Amino acid sequence: MAVRPAGATAPKGSNTKNPRFALLFDCDGVIVETEELHRKAYNASFKHFGLVIPGKGKVEWSVEYYDILANTVGGGKPKMRYHFDNNGWPSFFGGSKVPRTDEEKTKMVDSLQDMKTEFYKGIVESQAEARPGVLRLIDEAIAAPDIAVGICSAATKEGFLKVVNSIVGPDRLSRLDVVMAGDDVTKKKPDPLIYNLAREKVGLPASKCVVIEDSLVGLRAAMGANMPCVITPCPSSDVPDFRAHGARAVMDVNVGLGDGAGAVVTLAKLFPPNATEPDFDFGGGYGSSGYGSSGGVGSSGAGSYSVSAAPTRVTRGADGVVYDPDQFDADANQRSGGMAVRPAGATAPKGSNTKNPRFALLFDCDGVIVETEELHRKAYNASFKHFGLVIPGKGKVEWSVEYYDILANTVGGGKPKMRYHFDNNGWPSFFGGSKVPRTDEEKTKMVDSLQDMKTEFYKGIVESQAEARPGVLRLIDEAIAAPDIAVGICSAATKEGFLKVVNSIVGPDRLSRLDVVMAGDDVTKKKPDPLIYNLAREKVGLPASKCVVIEDSLVGLRAAMGANMPCVITPCPSSDVPDFRAHGARAVMDVNVGLGDGAGAVVTLAKLFPPNATEPDFDFGGGYGSSGYGSSGGVGSSGAGSYSVSAAPTRVTRGADGVVY
Repeated sequence: MAVRPAGATAPKGSNTKNPRFALLFDCDGVIVETEELHRKAYNASFKHFGLVIPGKGKVEWSVEYYDILANTVGGGKPKMRYHFDNNGWPSFFGGSKVPRTDEEKTKMVDSLQDMKTEFYKGIVESQAEARPGVLRLIDEAIAAPDIAVGICSAATKEGFLKVVNSIVGPDRLSRLDVVMAGDDVTKKKPDPLIYNLAREKVGLPASKCVVIEDSLVGLRAAMGANMPCVITPCPSSDVPDFRAHGARAVMDVNVGLGDGAGAVVTLAKLFPPNATEPDFDFGGGYGSSGYGSSGGVGSSGAGSYSVSAAPTRVTRGADGVVYDPDQFDADANQRSGGMAVRPAGATAPKGSNTKNPRFALLFDCDGVIVETEELHRKAYNASFKHFGLVIPGKGKVEWSVEYYDILANTVGGGKPKMRYHFDNNGWPSFFGGSKVPRTDEEKTKMVDSLQDMKTEFYKGIVESQAEARPGVLRLIDEAIAAPDIAVGICSAATKEGFLKVVNSIVGPDRLSRLDVVMAGDDVTKKKPDPLIYNLAREKVGLPASKCVVIEDSLVGLRAAMGANMPCVITPCPSSDVPDFRAHGARAVMDVNVGLGDGAGAVVTLAKLFPPNATEPDFDFGGGYGSSGYGSSGGVGSSGAGSYSVSAAPTRVTRGADGVVY
């Protein structure tokens, strides 16, 4: 977590203003009973890759073994690492080569997880449904003006989003205060990091944040964050007595949270009006769930729901597993430094909603969907001022319009921008003090803190000033409506700021129908590195030549070109490049017209991807006047502001600020 200096306030990411309490749900096993679906998907992935452990045979997880695994290790990749570390690492397709180095093991696990996610999504669509009472309780919390509500899952984002979009729905999701998946944290449950971050978002003490979990792994994560936890067990929850492990209440396995007249956990019971602490006395008489030591749920008899006794530490003997958080391998949760590697013959995973697309259309966000660069600059300066940044011998840190324009066209992503600036101008101190960061760890903590606060300022600015650029929503809608065109958004921005923009401008309904939605936090290398576009191409399952990128900056153009994708530039005022087409753009729009709307629409789906065409077409017509981006005739350099295929790109050295691009 980012470290803040004394006196700095924690960032608030909640939609609920001044909440009294927060209600945080796990996903798998709580919102939907998915453990058996996960097991089937893992086994399908193992079979797909022909996994064999030398001397032991093929890899297949039984129902009994997976129940133990689900209650021992949080997250899919850590489960596989745990299994292979204890049973031997396998080979692909029965071969003799097994991974030896940590890098090789990470690549294998990444590939297995990618394929497992694809199998899982198909299974979810046909079999998943909400557990009793969960949607009712979420709706009650959303409707309450003083209760924050969120979902914190250990699952990978892609599978998690498939479940929550299908079961919870885009409308509810857009109204939650916190939505986090396993990919959003570096340490997964039972580490408490995800709940600590959620607490920061809603701005409440841990005692006022109630967690709803189904497993011992989740319970330990909640307890590690000092949050009271209610358990709604599912059949795979094989712990004899959750309350002996610290749960404040345990539901009946069949009743769950309860619905209708049988509702057990309600918002009014859990958070009574004017109460200063949660209340876990939900009444009782629901019969035996098999989880109590004598009387059903818990151990208080008659399946009653009440505050538990003080927890005791329990060692579990099944499968020889000793449940101890100290065993947890945090390093296993570090994200891969690059794309997952698949062995020869393995197919790339398909993450697209569009079946068998002919082409893909990939939009950048900032500067393309909405003109945000000036809003970002104001937010950065507000963060710098908030922390009183001073570079010794140079004075306070403040980015001018001219300097930020150069920066925006040189470095992709907010944290890299700050690192670039400080590396070249000197690292600052907080509040004018004498201590400046020396180690890489100290520098990372400073940049993280600055970015957190910048994001909070930015969200407020976006709400009051941001609007969609001309033609972008029209073109997205055309692509969504086309059955053979995949469409996505690939942004270098941090996820929190990015989601604020796209939820506000693009809207939850459109977002739920896109094939790819990725932010800077989803990749280990930001633009101008092509990683985000390479991953998007893998998702839609198309060659690079059939993926058209819409960008606004030289940084974005270089990312597209690095992925060998044709790029259309729709420049904004901060795009200070004299001729984008000399750098490789296939077409460049007028800065005022953009993609065009109504009768003035310039880039349309029918023009870009004509029926039966095998390649995109960049001849959009012309006559739109001068945009100031051409060397002679306005847009590009072809005269009369025409929109056409560019000449071969040339390498250009930029002199402003001494930057050579």
